[in-house]
Amino acid sequence: LEGSIGEILDLDVVFVELTLRVILTVAFGYDASDEEVKKVRNLIATYLEFVGMRVLLFPFHTALTDRTAFQKAEDDLYDFLRKMLARRKERRAIEKRNDLLDVLIDASKGDEQILLADMAMYVVGGHDTVAHTLSFLFLYLAKYEYVQKKILDEVGLILDTDDVLSREAFGLMEYTGWVWKEITRLRPIAALGTSREFSETCILPSSKAKLHKGTSVWIPPLVMHQNSEQFPEPEVFRPERWDPQSEETAVRHPYAFQAFSSGPRNCIGQVFAEREALCVVTAVLKKFRIEPICEFESVELFHLVITKPRVQMPDGSVWGLPVRVYRR
Repeated sequence: LEGSIGEILDLDVVFVELTLRVILTVAFGYDASDEEVKKVRNLIATYLEFVGMRVLLFPFHTALTDRTAFQKAEDDLYDFLRKMLARRKERRAIEKRNDLLDVLIDASKGDEQILLADMAMYVVGGHDTVAHTLSFLFLYLAKYEYVQKKILDEVGLILDTDDVLSREAFGLMEYTGWVWKEITRLRPIAALGTSREFSETCILPSSKAKLHKGTSVWIPPLVMHQNSEQFPEPEVFRPERWDPQSEETAVRHPYAFQAFSSGPRNCIGQVFAEREALCVVTAVLKKFRIEPICEFESVELFHLVITKPRVQMPDGSVWGLPVRVYRR
């Protein structure tokens, strides 16, 4: 951002490359070059587009989708993962980092196919989910400037003299945490949710509908989060609704919020995603002012495996979130 002051840039692309670099560094101990980050970003984009189209076109996906580009992207991505893995195995002979990659290596028990699949899952799922949510968040922060001020006031009381967030600081970022929860409610990245199969026949309390054992159901957070009984004025961006002392929070069902799912199969990266986001929000707001160059209403929700922002530019090109950046 520092090198793009006053220029128009796609903030969504900036965040995707940032979060990709973060997951590669923190979870895998790999210091990727700018060229590698851009290459892997494009490979994953091709990969996700193909997977999304197969879901949308089912059951005609086999006839209507071409695997050529997808297969090359998958092959190139796995080549990158093998390179990263080989480098780690060489270093493990000297010392272990005890990061996610070391844990995965130990858990794989020598099965490289499983290990590579796990690595791919964390790389693919562990970066652009946070990136697109951050893009939506800064879109809303530009519209609701009072929220920016409250975040900056809170952060100003927490940051140490080096402007670094300590581990203890995360627990003190109460309002900023509410903001994060509110944007993941309004713009859940896994908006279309997941499917589950009933293990036993049950009757839904609300409608008394009987669902038999073996029935598959789809659980879309985007729809659940618009339930006015659980979230009064659901279309309104109001971080204060997450105040644990509020009446709204007191009466809300514990499973009403499903941005990261719930129970034993909830998102394994939920805490990591929140802390990464709080770090980015703090760092960006302290130094920069972000101004979208498009109308708020023109930013579409584009659903394809995950949800991301999309803007049709006057020249016909498609951007994630076009903005100008200024120093604060």
